[in-house]
Amino acid sequence: MPCVLAVFQKRMFLWTMLLLPILFPSSSTTSSSFSRPVRKYLNFEARATSSSTNYSSPLERYLKDAEIQVSVQTDLVKKAQNAIDEFNSSIPNIDKRSPSCSLCHRRENHNRVNCPYKPYKCESAFTCGDLEKHKDEKDQLIRLQQGLNTEKQKLKKLELQLKSKKESRTKTVISFNSRMRNRLVESNHAKYLSKDGKEKWRVINMDLSLLDQHFKGKVPDDDIDLQEALEYISMHRLMHKYVTLQANQTQTTNLTVFLVLTTPKLPSFLWT
Repeated sequence: MPCVLAVFQKRMFLWTMLLLPILFPSSSTTSSSFSRPVRKYLNFEARATSSSTNYSSPLERYLKDAEIQVSVQTDLVKKAQNAIDEFNSSIPNIDKRSPSCSLCHRRENHNRVNCPYKPYKCESAFTCGDLEKHKDEKDQLIRLQQGLNTEKQKLKKLELQLKSKKESRTKTVISFNSRMRNRLVESNHAKYLSKDGKEKWRVINMDLSLLDQHFKGKVPDDDIDLQEALEYISMHRLMHKYVTLQANQTQTTNLTVFLVLTTPKLPSFLWT
């Protein structure tokens, strides 16, 4: 009789294992997740020394790039202005109160009939100094002025963006991370500072993120030990993972018992 019972239990187990993937496909995925290797945590402390030397925040990097762009754009504005100044300096100064000759365009008290430069006709404003008589040079000056205005608008836009980001940086001084950073470092120098006194910024940022989530962005009171708070957060997360794992395992076990109790009479071939 015990031998028959053992065979029955063995056949029942095999039958249950055959039915589980078919009736509940997700259960196989859940059970397989338990067999995953433990996640390897990166050794940030080992890498912090080499990368923290030249570290700067995203906002600081943006401000640095924005200042370079403003400097470059300022040079472009100066270049455009110099082009206009050189153009104007090449145009002779004239007294527009005197009438101009329709042939040479000069204002030397003569006309086309008695022009001393006859038969040569003026072909450039750089000779006579009258842009109104030469459309090409006038259009060239208009293009230079338009180019200068365009570069000035670009410069103004970049300066406004830079000003806005600088104001934003000033506001971030009252943010959670900014207010808690020094306090966190002071709570454990060995953890957050290297031997040469440089900040291990990755470790600091990770713990600041945990504290920010735990306290929901509200700066904790001064009498709260930040290291004890971090230990509590870590233990709470581990307990949560353990409870979730246990719940999943219990669910799988209950499912197996349910199948055993509700499985109809086994086919005869399993007894042979």
